[in-house]
Amino acid sequence: MRDALLGKGTHDLDFTLQGNPIPWARNVADRLGGAFFILDKERNTARVIIREEDGHRHVLDFTALQGANIEEDLKARDFTITAMAVRVQEPQKVIDPLGGIPDLQAGVLRACSSHAVRDDPIRILRATRMAVQYELHITGDVKSQIRRSLSHLRTESPERLRDEFFRILEGPQQAPALKTLSSLGVLPYLLPGFPPLSPHNQRCLRYAEMLWDLLGKEHDPEAERSGVMGLTVLRLGRFRKKIEEHLQINLVPERSMVGLMSLAALFLPGEQTKAAFKESQTDLRRSAHHLRLSNQEAQRLTYMMRACREVQIFGGRSGSLSSREVYRYFQNYSEAGVEGVFLALVDFLARKGTGSPPEEGPRILDASRTLLEAWWEAHDQTISPPRLITGDDIMETYDLGPGPHIGRILERIREEQAVGKITTKEEAMAFMEEVISDDLSPCP
Repeated sequence: MRDALLGKGTHDLDFTLQGNPIPWARNVADRLGGAFFILDKERNTARVIIREEDGHRHVLDFTALQGANIEEDLKARDFTITAMAVRVQEPQKVIDPLGGIPDLQAGVLRACSSHAVRDDPIRILRATRMAVQYELHITGDVKSQIRRSLSHLRTESPERLRDEFFRILEGPQQAPALKTLSSLGVLPYLLPGFPPLSPHNQRCLRYAEMLWDLLGKEHDPEAERSGVMGLTVLRLGRFRKKIEEHLQINLVPERSMVGLMSLAALFLPGEQTKAAFKESQTDLRRSAHHLRLSNQEAQRLTYMMRACREVQIFGGRSGSLSSREVYRYFQNYSEAGVEGVFLALVDFLARKGTGSPPEEGPRILDASRTLLEAWWEAHDQTISPPRLITGDDIMETYDLGPGPHIGRILERIREEQAVGKITTKEEAMAFMEEVISDDLSPCP
């Protein structure tokens, strides 16, 4: 309702039904070919996700009616701008028992009751997200409720906190949202041990969102015409479609790469030193554990931060990247190397701004272009060249048994392929002749 009244399109719809809505949700999923999930069995809430061929998805949530009628249900919700509904039979008639429409028109975020936040402390994060997303003024009453309810966040499940926090990290206006959370004293409950939000971290979040917008599918042509941003589009604009696809990667359902990279950007250190990066990675791992991120997500965060540091080093020197450096970079970080490129660019923008590009601007952009070209346009040649010989070839030729030494030899051959020094099986066998004795020498 809120988005419809603001004239915004939406892919999310909430349905409230009398009785148990779960069978209804399952039936809708079956009829529309969607995925069905039970969100909370005790509270009878379910979700249906329908994916379009172009990648867009529709999220349909089904909940049970709370109270004797829809008006009572709406009055028990969090904020007046979300306490509105229409009956399916009367879509033009808005049910608005608490004045959500005038609050929306006035740009005010008002609670439905004096105990709305206490009833569900997760609403602290929802209040912040909606306030920045819709440019709403949080009333003094809501701020007071938030402060009185902060300690109750400790009793909330880490999973619920994580999911609402990621909705902020994946949405618009991340920097102001984090600043609001910080000013309200919320961040210590989300990220224990996280230092006070620094101006550098705020800039990282702001420029991360600018970068996604600039290189995403829907970009601002005006932002492309000057300074570092114009140079960024010139160097990286042709990867726009690939970047958009990459940002939508889900390592786990419901959490995209945008949120994960935004979390990493929040931990980019103010100092570009090895010690500072090591400390930031430790803090990030601790926060990933507290947020109950998956092992795959936690490992990806570690790799993208390490890759970011390496790209910064590449961008801080003169000269082009060699094919060998590109190959080894992606052997170390694989797909996380792509995120490392963008985190390094975010950090660079946070330090230098978007005016006339300083001397190192073209260098880091050239390094970024070289790396992304290799990953997206020359992957089979420079990162994962086709195998010319197998382990069986090596073992049969030299009468060797299996072991890690076979893998080392194959990797050395593959690297020489990536840099263009080996192109045929005969060349691979000749190279193997030269290196095999050294590779099989006992380790000291």
